[in-house]
Amino acid sequence: MDSNNNNNNENEAFSGASESSEFRKIVEENENEREFEQSNPSPPEYSNYENKDDGINLETINPNISLDNNNNNNQNNQNNQNNNNNNNNQNNNIINNLNKKNKKRSTFKNRIDFSFKDINHYVQITEKGKKKKISKQILTNINGHIESGTIFAIMGPSGAGKTTLLDILAHRLNINGSGTMYLNGNKSDFNIFKKLCGYVTQSDSLMPSLTVRETLNFYAQLKMPRDVPLKEKLQRVQDIIDEMGLNRCADTLVGTADNKIRGISGGERRRVTISIELLTGPSVILLDEPTSGLDASTSFYVMSALKKLAKSGRTIICTIHQPRSNIYDMFDNLLLLGDGNTIYYGKANKALEYFNANGYHCSEKTNPADFFLDLINTQVEDQADSDDDDYNDEEEEIGGGGGGSGGGAGGIEDIGISISPTMNGSAVDNIKNNELKQQQQQQQQQQQSTDGRARRRIKKLTKEEMVILKKEYPNSEQGLRVNETLDNISKENRTDFKYEKTRGPNFLTQFSLLLGREVTNAKRHPMAFKVNLIQAIFQGLLCGIVYYQLGLGQSSVQSRTGVVAFIIMGVSFPAVMSTIHVFPDVITIFLKDRASGVYDTLPFFLAKSFMDACIAVLLPMVTATIVYWMTNQRVDPFYSAAPFFRFVLMLVLASQTCLSLGVLISSSVPNVQVGTAVAPLIVILFFLFSGFFINLNDVPGWLVWFPYISFFRYMIEAAVINAFKDVHFTCTDSQKIGGVCPVQYGNNVIENMGYDIDHFWRNVWILVLYIIGFRVLTFLVLKLKSRNKFKQE
Repeated sequence: MDSNNNNNNENEAFSGASESSEFRKIVEENENEREFEQSNPSPPEYSNYENKDDGINLETINPNISLDNNNNNNQNNQNNQNNNNNNNNQNNNIINNLNKKNKKRSTFKNRIDFSFKDINHYVQITEKGKKKKISKQILTNINGHIESGTIFAIMGPSGAGKTTLLDILAHRLNINGSGTMYLNGNKSDFNIFKKLCGYVTQSDSLMPSLTVRETLNFYAQLKMPRDVPLKEKLQRVQDIIDEMGLNRCADTLVGTADNKIRGISGGERRRVTISIELLTGPSVILLDEPTSGLDASTSFYVMSALKKLAKSGRTIICTIHQPRSNIYDMFDNLLLLGDGNTIYYGKANKALEYFNANGYHCSEKTNPADFFLDLINTQVEDQADSDDDDYNDEEEEIGGGGGGSGGGAGGIEDIGISISPTMNGSAVDNIKNNELKQQQQQQQQQQQSTDGRARRRIKKLTKEEMVILKKEYPNSEQGLRVNETLDNISKENRTDFKYEKTRGPNFLTQFSLLLGREVTNAKRHPMAFKVNLIQAIFQGLLCGIVYYQLGLGQSSVQSRTGVVAFIIMGVSFPAVMSTIHVFPDVITIFLKDRASGVYDTLPFFLAKSFMDACIAVLLPMVTATIVYWMTNQRVDPFYSAAPFFRFVLMLVLASQTCLSLGVLISSSVPNVQVGTAVAPLIVILFFLFSGFFINLNDVPGWLVWFPYISFFRYMIEAAVINAFKDVHFTCTDSQKIGGVCPVQYGNNVIENMGYDIDHFWRNVWILVLYIIGFRVLTFLVLKLKSRNKFKQE
């Protein structure tokens, strides 16, 4: 495994000298491909699940070519090509090479234009110092129209509502929202949307113990229609692996991002997540922060892959926070959000012109994405104001050093250097004076001081100015155009799209696949089972050594009750806590898959419960076997085997009950930290009223009901009955009181603790009901968490 990981790291994109030479070759090849595509536009075609280019060929990514598919440009290029007859031989060679290279390629036919109108979203919040909740609007009348074959980027500062909007568009957010969405002019609903669209979450929630190929095979069998033969599904997986450049890591474990389980790199993990959505050939792909957590080159590699998907005819919608300039250039359309309002919507390459016309100028040396975010990020207004004096002082000092004032022609702004308010004097001193003078001489006549004023204008943008920007957009040319487009989406303008109702895998198929994944996960993590087994053996030996070969004297009465309480707690507490730390990761994967409609809640729940039950049976049996014989629970053990099996049964039920409780807690709380704090409190509270620490006859009247809901009461009562029923104790003469032994019969011990001697099997069935009840509640919690609430009006 380590060797595989090393090979993957060595072969990561853009990481080695060999990749550089290969990349230059790719650039040359794609220049030829661009020339061919511009001069020979072909009508798109689509073939469900047989399309060999539903993904992309990452070996033909060109970062330098223009990816604009405007029909007018294509027509002009075709005319120009026809006029260049001298290049026919060269073009024929290009065509032949591309035909050989892409002989399996088929273009995407099921194109979908995606539109949304008047999207609004409200949340209930509590104002500081007040108890009454108020409704706050997070998104306000957001509109948009995205044509197929384009990348639509949603940008804005943190808290602007990017992810909220994307989740609304994907029909998967539990929200108080309203709005209307259209697919080719047809009103969208969740059932149609999930068949034609794919959603890629910001986090890569993947099973770390599966390989890349196993992961894709798993999702292919669940996401693709049941009537598609298994052979075609596996071939589809191989095609996606080829097209997404995952061959080198196809048989490597996915692993975890924190390397607790070593696996593939972050960029490969992101491509695997995208590949899962490509399995069904979606027409629309929505991505939440596709470059989050990736380095610059890997981010470019992923976005280039998305651009290639868009060129094949898909509609790509993504949120992105602060892309590099070369990534920004890939966007066709841009929606810029500020405080939940539309600040700009239109062509990405026209955004600077729009802000320029409104008096906000961007320096040529400034990344447009940085400029936009600096401009509308009112959340840092106070910080910007507090830093403004320091900023101006530094600017004046540096400008003076260059021979001019900060705002004049000789200032630092005029040579294209932006000074951040967090840049200190030592950072500026690192810039060599001769470089400053040389740049100043070259650009002094060309640069104007408006760049410096614009930068200061960005920093001093107030919330009042933000309100003006919000009001200007609806009446702008871009705002009026999108409203006109949305108004024209009527019954006459609708375009039918290919949509066939298909049936997914049935319940048994889902259950078997999910159970198989659980089994594989357990086999790939033998160390976890070994640790739990060692823990079970250690608990048994510890208890057996401390209470070794108990007799039937008067002192053994207390010791025998201690054995029962100690071993039940020793089995129960680890069962709860181990689940608290493991189950949240499983829930994260489940919620992502359930939101995409990959499988139903019931088969997942049953597969997980079955696997947990198997483990929770074996380990208590080991502990019970050791404790029972070492502590001499029955003096006549070979007289009857029934007490032994009853003892094993009680420990298994105790483990199962607490395991089910742990699953319920971990599925209900928001994170592991809360679960870790809540679980011990619940366990201690219920154990307190078990009848071991306080006699059930002495419980205060106002708490007399609590022992009846304490599952520990039924565990210990049954175990005590099994240990003491029909047992006769002895005593010495010195221990007798009035000539009589204090404790002669075990039945008296049972009654003195407030238990009923005939309640063993009653308690067994009560514990079974507790297990079922906890599991049913867990199922309902999972159903509630995975429920979709989207309102269209």
